[in-house]
Amino acid sequence: PIFIIGCPRSGTTITLQILAAHEQLGWISDHQHVRPTNTKVSLLNRVYDIPGIGKRLYLKKTQGHGGIPRALEYYLPTPAEPWGFWGHYLHNFWWERDGAPPRRRTPDDVTDDEIRRTTRAVRSVLRMHGKPRLLSKYTDLPRVQYLSRAFPDALFIHIVRDGRAVAASYHQKVVSGEMGTWKNKDWWVSGWPEEW
Repeated sequence: PIFIIGCPRSGTTITLQILAAHEQLGWISDHQHVRPTNTKVSLLNRVYDIPGIGKRLYLKKTQGHGGIPRALEYYLPTPAEPWGFWGHYLHNFWWERDGAPPRRRTPDDVTDDEIRRTTRAVRSVLRMHGKPRLLSKYTDLPRVQYLSRAFPDALFIHIVRDGRAVAASYHQKVVSGEMGTWKNKDWWVSGWPEEW
C-alpha cells in the first residue's frame, strides 16, 4: 500500500484525491470508512471507471464542481481518511480520547491476528474496486513502524507544508466552526516529547 501522511491541513487530502484518480490505485471511500466490514460497498468506487463519464464525475465529486444530481451525489464515493476502517481492524490505530496521553504506536502494538484480518480486508476492498494497489491517508502522528509491521512493503509519502500556512488554514477552520478538535489541544500536547 501507499500511505499519505502529514499533519492536518498540510495538503494530504488534495494529494490523496489527485493520486486516487490513477487507474491502478484502489482507495477506501467515505462509504467504506463507515462500513468497514462490508467491503462490497467498495464496488461503488468502480463508477469512476465508466468510460466517458467516470473521470468527469470523479472531478466534480472531489473538487466540488457541482452539476451532479442530488439523488446521485450521496452515493458517489470519495477517497477518505478512513479512521473507521483502520480502527476496526487495527485496535491500537486510534488513541482513546480523554484517557492517557497519546503515545507513538510501535510494531509491538500490532498482533498477528490483526495483520491477517487487516490484509484480508484490504485485499477484499481492492478486489471489489478492481485495483491492484491500495492508496490511503491519515494525519497526526505517523505510525510508520506500526503500519510497516502489518504492511512490510508499504510506501509512505510524507506531505510537508510551510508551518505558517498550516497554522493559518487550521485557524480558519477552527474560527469558522468547521473543526471541533481545538478542545483536545491540551490532551494532544501531553503526548508530545518534552523537547517539543
